[in-house]
Amino acid sequence: MMTFKEQGFAKPGLGSWLGVVVPAKTPPDVVARLNADILEVVRAPNVKAKPEETGFPVTGISPDEFARVISADTAKWSKAPDVWVVTLPRGGTMGGYASKSPP
Repeated sequence: MMTFKEQGFAKPGLGSWLGVVVPAKTPPDVVARLNADILEVVRAPNVKAKPEETGFPVTGISPDEFARVISADTAKWSKAPDVWVVTLPRGGTMGGYASKSPP
Protein backbone atom coordinates (compact mmCIF):
# COMPACT_ATOMS: atom_id res chain seq x y z
CA MET A 1 0.00 0.00 0.00
CA MET A 2 1.43 3.39 -1.00
CA THR A 3 1.46 6.29 1.42
CA PHE A 4 0.17 9.74 0.50
CA LYS A 5 3.79 10.88 0.14
CA GLU A 6 4.61 7.99 -2.21
CA GLN A 7 1.60 8.97 -4.31
CA GLY A 8 2.87 12.55 -4.68
CA PHE A 9 1.00 14.14 -1.78
CA ALA A 10 3.72 15.08 0.71
CA LYS A 11 1.22 17.19 2.63
CA PRO A 12 -2.24 16.03 1.62
CA GLY A 13 -3.97 18.84 3.52
CA LEU A 14 -7.07 16.83 4.18
CA GLY A 15 -9.92 18.95 5.38
CA SER A 16 -13.50 19.72 4.68
CA TRP A 17 -15.67 22.69 3.95
CA LEU A 18 -19.33 23.38 3.49
CA GLY A 19 -20.80 25.93 1.17
CA VAL A 20 -23.78 27.00 -0.84
CA VAL A 21 -23.73 27.17 -4.62
CA VAL A 22 -26.30 28.55 -7.02
CA PRO A 23 -26.73 28.23 -10.79
CA ALA A 24 -24.03 30.05 -12.78
CA LYS A 25 -26.51 32.52 -14.29
CA THR A 26 -27.88 33.69 -10.94
CA PRO A 27 -27.94 37.51 -11.00
CA PRO A 28 -25.06 39.08 -9.01
CA ASP A 29 -27.43 41.04 -6.76
CA VAL A 30 -29.18 37.80 -5.75
CA VAL A 31 -25.82 36.14 -5.04
CA ALA A 32 -24.73 39.13 -2.94
CA ARG A 33 -27.96 39.10 -0.93
CA LEU A 34 -27.80 35.34 -0.35
CA ASN A 35 -24.18 35.64 0.75
CA ALA A 36 -24.95 38.47 3.17
CA ASP A 37 -27.89 36.60 4.68
CA ILE A 38 -25.98 33.32 4.99
CA LEU A 39 -22.96 35.06 6.57
CA GLU A 40 -25.22 36.75 9.10
CA VAL A 41 -26.61 33.38 10.15
CA VAL A 42 -23.38 31.32 10.20
CA ARG A 43 -21.50 34.00 12.13
CA ALA A 44 -24.18 34.27 14.82
CA PRO A 45 -22.68 33.07 18.11
CA ASN A 46 -25.48 30.60 18.82
CA VAL A 47 -25.09 29.02 15.34
CA LYS A 48 -21.30 28.77 15.13
CA ALA A 49 -20.72 27.62 18.72
CA LYS A 50 -21.49 23.92 18.27
CA PRO A 51 -19.39 23.28 15.14
CA GLU A 52 -16.47 25.19 16.65
CA GLU A 53 -16.72 23.11 19.86
CA THR A 54 -16.07 20.04 17.71
CA GLY A 55 -13.08 21.60 15.93
CA PHE A 56 -14.85 22.73 12.76
CA PRO A 57 -14.06 26.43 12.35
CA VAL A 58 -16.90 28.56 11.02
CA THR A 59 -15.68 31.47 8.92
CA GLY A 60 -17.86 32.47 5.99
CA ILE A 61 -16.25 33.91 2.90
CA SER A 62 -17.23 35.81 -0.22
CA PRO A 63 -18.52 34.07 -3.35
CA ASP A 64 -15.25 34.90 -5.15
CA GLU A 65 -13.17 33.43 -2.31
CA PHE A 66 -15.31 30.31 -2.28
CA ALA A 67 -14.90 29.92 -6.05
CA ARG A 68 -11.11 30.04 -5.54
CA VAL A 69 -11.32 27.37 -2.82
CA ILE A 70 -13.34 25.09 -5.08
CA SER A 71 -10.98 25.69 -7.99
CA ALA A 72 -7.85 25.06 -5.90
CA ASP A 73 -9.27 21.87 -4.37
CA THR A 74 -10.41 20.63 -7.78
CA ALA A 75 -6.93 21.17 -9.21
CA LYS A 76 -5.25 19.57 -6.20
CA TRP A 77 -7.44 16.49 -5.92
CA SER A 78 -7.73 15.86 -9.66
CA LYS A 79 -4.15 14.56 -9.34
CA ALA A 80 -5.31 11.92 -6.85
CA PRO A 81 -5.96 8.37 -8.01
CA ASP A 82 -9.31 7.92 -9.70
CA VAL A 83 -10.52 5.69 -6.91
CA TRP A 84 -9.31 5.33 -3.35
CA VAL A 85 -10.79 2.63 -1.25
CA VAL A 86 -10.64 3.44 2.45
CA THR A 87 -10.80 0.45 4.74
CA LEU A 88 -11.81 1.20 8.30
CA PRO A 89 -10.96 -1.16 11.12
CA ARG A 90 -13.84 -2.87 12.89
CA GLY A 91 -15.60 -0.21 14.91
CA GLY A 92 -15.29 2.41 12.18
CA THR A 93 -12.68 4.76 13.64
CA MET A 94 -10.20 6.54 11.38
CA GLY A 95 -7.30 5.75 13.72
CA GLY A 96 -5.84 3.10 11.42
CA TYR A 97 -7.16 3.70 7.93
CA ALA A 98 -5.59 2.31 4.80
CA SER A 99 -6.00 3.39 1.24
CA LYS A 100 -5.60 1.12 -1.73
CA SER A 101 -6.57 1.07 -5.36
CA PRO A 102 -9.12 -1.54 -6.33
CA PRO A 103 -8.03 -4.40 -8.65
